[in-house]
Amino acid sequence: MNDEWLIYRGVGEPHDGIDALPGPPPWRDFDGEPPEPEEAPAAGAGAGGGATEGAGAGEGATEGAGGGTAGGAGEAGGATGAGPGTGTGGGPGGGPGTGAGGASGAGAGGAPGTGTGGGPGGGPGAGDGGAPGMGAGGVPGAGAGGAPGAGMGGAPGTGAGGGPGGASGVGGVPGRGAGGDGGVARRLGAHRQAAEAHRPEPEELEAINAALYLRRPLLVTGYPGTGKSTLAHAVAHELKLGRVLRWPVVSRTVLQEGLYRYDAIARLQDVQIAASGGAVGGGPGRAPGIGKYIRLGPLGTALLPTTRPRVLLIDELDKSDIDLPNDLLNVLEEGEFALPELERVADTEPEVRVLTDDGAKVTVRDGRVRCRAFPFIVLTSNGERDFPAALLRRCIQLKLGQPGEKRLATMVRAHLGEEAARLGADLIREFLSRSRSELVAADQLLNAIYLTHYAAPPSREDLADLLIQRLDRPR
Repeated sequence: MNDEWLIYRGVGEPHDGIDALPGPPPWRDFDGEPPEPEEAPAAGAGAGGGATEGAGAGEGATEGAGGGTAGGAGEAGGATGAGPGTGTGGGPGGGPGTGAGGASGAGAGGAPGTGTGGGPGGGPGAGDGGAPGMGAGGVPGAGAGGAPGAGMGGAPGTGAGGGPGGASGVGGVPGRGAGGDGGVARRLGAHRQAAEAHRPEPEELEAINAALYLRRPLLVTGYPGTGKSTLAHAVAHELKLGRVLRWPVVSRTVLQEGLYRYDAIARLQDVQIAASGGAVGGGPGRAPGIGKYIRLGPLGTALLPTTRPRVLLIDELDKSDIDLPNDLLNVLEEGEFALPELERVADTEPEVRVLTDDGAKVTVRDGRVRCRAFPFIVLTSNGERDFPAALLRRCIQLKLGQPGEKRLATMVRAHLGEEAARLGADLIREFLSRSRSELVAADQLLNAIYLTHYAAPPSREDLADLLIQRLDRPR
């Protein structure tokens, strides 16, 4: 197989292959607004320098390098928040009380308000070699090479290694530390580095990369426990695309839940409180704007205009009501949706700040969300129902079979370690034998190997039989 065209290679090790992805085909080229820097949901520090709002020692904190937003080694003294100056390397506008060793309002050796060797004119409050309010080589208020208020290469308050458009850490998400998505180890395995020599089957790699190239959803079908959901996490981890946006589907799920939620009752209550002179979020006698009551869902967040695609997992679509697959057609084809509540006020409020599924705040313009980079969408199905042809033609289809011995051993090794894979070799063989005539799932095998590792030998086989029971047993 020629690997040169592969963006996702299935190697498990994060890399920047997504940067080599060519432009979309003309019929999948979307023109959403240029992305704006995300606002972190919390002032969470990433690993190393560069946490939001000036946190973290070393270069890269917001409002200039060094520790804290104000204060530092200048005339104003070293206490955080003391005086208008900031830490070593200059303060906003290069005011009094700035870095030690510089001229009035300057960092050491720099132009007014800059750190050593600042940008053009140094720019107010810059770190070494940076622009206004920046860490070295970064964006305003960023860590080295990062986004606003970020760790090195990360998004607001995230750890190292940029995700979508520099928006997140390695598998990260705004407001998290290094590593970001806490589900990476849980989904891919705490010992995954020991199992990265295993690569997916060629047809699996081809389908995933076809979906990336063509900007089409990937419909993955297979029995429970074959790794359908894990596939989305593996792609997000390897291509450094940030936290996986997850939309679990049940029989009552409707399209609107995936796009956004509008809390009209809470808004009405706040309006009534404000009308009676009470204080709510907008101040005494004033109700907050409509954006406070809108939160984008996983699908709505995935369709925000970003320079890199987000990863969205629509899990167990076959559990949905009969209408949901058809309801998805237009959104998946057009890459956009409207928020009628915001369209109605677009004349007076053309830009409204709303909350995303990540917990960040973004601006929605004119009541519509339209993607720029179409998200990598994984729809999973256990094959319990058929889907309409209109949905199937919009998707790249992949069917996962039951894993073989090599893949099962890799799963065990990734989650439980090399020793567990060696000691559980007999259970793996027994599982494979049963899987030829019974429906069993790989997570049952993991449960059995984990528990029998701690059980006395006489009860080992009984425990394994208890945990690995056939899923297609007649009721």
